[in-house]
Amino acid sequence: MRRTAPRLAVTCTTGLRIRRRAARLRVDIAEAVDAVDQRLARLAELKNRVDFSDDGEPLMKDTDIEVHRIAALLDGGMAPEEIAEDYPGLTRDQIETAREFAAAHPKPGRPYPRTTFKRLLRNSGLHELDEVLGDK
Repeated sequence: MRRTAPRLAVTCTTGLRIRRRAARLRVDIAEAVDAVDQRLARLAELKNRVDFSDDGEPLMKDTDIEVHRIAALLDGGMAPEEIAEDYPGLTRDQIETAREFAAAHPKPGRPYPRTTFKRLLRNSGLHELDEVLGDK
């Protein structure tokens, strides 16, 4: 009577299924390949939504606004609505594109500020100076 090894089926966190029977090993990577294909397609779509300056800096399509500047504002806690208020030429979709593109292609070197100059002035309390100076 021939003894066979028990079947072993394992599902990894990456979605790969591994089956082992005796000395054979079978790895089903179809789900992983599909996930990679979908991610590559999304990255290509993002790249089509971005222009590049002469020095290679990614810019929002049809603007001179740097992608990583918008992503830094989002990372700094600004809401997309606040960014759209400070950059009225940007749509909500462009702001989300900046977030995704910057996550996939991090900026080397010095980071951008995490707030806009307009917002910094607005929140600085300098408007009170106008009231004081206006009274003179």
